[in-house]
Amino acid sequence: MSLKYRGLRQLVAVLIVVVSLLIPHVASASEASDASIKQGIEAYEAGEYQKALEYFAEAIRLGATQAGLYYDIGVTHYRLKQYDQADEAFEKVAQSPAWEALALYNRALIAYRRNQPDLAKQYAKQSISLANTTNLAALNSRLLDRLENGSREKSAWSKLIHLGLGYNDNVLVTEAGASAISGEGDTFVDFTGQLKGSVRPENPNKLNYLLLAQVRDYTNLNAYDQMSLRAGVENELGRPNRSVGAFLEQVFLGGKGYELITSLEYKQPLAVSGNNPLGLKYSFNHYSILDSNFAFLGGMRHRLQLEKEKKLGKGSFETYVRGEYNDREDETSAGDFFSYSPLRVGLGAIYKKNLSSRRLFSGSLFLEQSRFMDPDVRSGVVKTRDDTLLEVRLSLFKASTTNWLFRTSYLGTVNNSNYSEFTYNQNIVSFDIFKTF
Repeated sequence: MSLKYRGLRQLVAVLIVVVSLLIPHVASASEASDASIKQGIEAYEAGEYQKALEYFAEAIRLGATQAGLYYDIGVTHYRLKQYDQADEAFEKVAQSPAWEALALYNRALIAYRRNQPDLAKQYAKQSISLANTTNLAALNSRLLDRLENGSREKSAWSKLIHLGLGYNDNVLVTEAGASAISGEGDTFVDFTGQLKGSVRPENPNKLNYLLLAQVRDYTNLNAYDQMSLRAGVENELGRPNRSVGAFLEQVFLGGKGYELITSLEYKQPLAVSGNNPLGLKYSFNHYSILDSNFAFLGGMRHRLQLEKEKKLGKGSFETYVRGEYNDREDETSAGDFFSYSPLRVGLGAIYKKNLSSRRLFSGSLFLEQSRFMDPDVRSGVVKTRDDTLLEVRLSLFKASTTNWLFRTSYLGTVNNSNYSEFTYNQNIVSFDIFKTF
């Protein structure tokens, strides 16, 4: 079977699994409350806000307690300019860690409408410190700019710039199990520029478009200089943390077009209860890698990730499990053909703690195991390869009063393999500056 049709069959199979996971949207609520929530959303989208509130109230009477319901209630009251009731609803939403940053942004908007600028700034800065997307951070930054500059104008674009300086003690590039390792250390400079806008910003199902450029320039090891260009569209599906996107990415290594990636990405919250939400992310990538020894080197990759977060006082603790299936086919310039499918399973944990209103500590641990049959082009021998990957990340964030964000971080990587060519250790320290507009 060809790569194209085998990959399509696998994609359909994975999508069936994903859809089956999405069917029980809110496991903690009864079917009757689910029906009331659905009717409320339909009434909201039709502009019948008072009727929507009646349906949402009925869902609560039937036992529904999820954060998403209270978010809908808050948004509906906001549309009716009932700011007291909206703020009360978003205060309940903020009790769920996965929704806290978004709820604080909405509370900042309400304080802004109430002419409470100091309170609006407080909520916006807290939301920035907790935001896990650049888009939400940019929304808060624009609100802070309006508060400080006295302007109510909204930019059609959200913009992000990033500059970083660091040292890598073992420069390497890895992709789909193939590694290029210099065995040398070097200092580097990172730069990121991002533009993100919306076609219909006032629509709950708004369409975003994204342009992103990233560069890493090593001081001495020019062959390992990296650049990537990413562009695509993302459709937000009416509810927070739920979206589907399509992207195209070109990666350059040492000035050459190293990798071309097309991808589909989907994410949404699953059934939640109390303060322990469960989220899902799925991505499908088709990739091809440039290598002078190969006529074709690439394949199709599926990645599924389930993540759960728990609020802990002034911080949060997130755990996730990630599964990846990589259907890869290589054809050498001499005509030799190899097909193999690495399977990877990983477990990760992320701890975040607010040290103050402007400082945040983050620490994470990720452990991944992979196993596959690896064809050796030079010897013609097929080997069974087992890899174990361990990553440790430590970061300290600080937000300034002028909306700049600073980060000091450490990344340690240990990879052990029965295939010695791919065994490596790596340590990276860096200092980064971010600014959103």
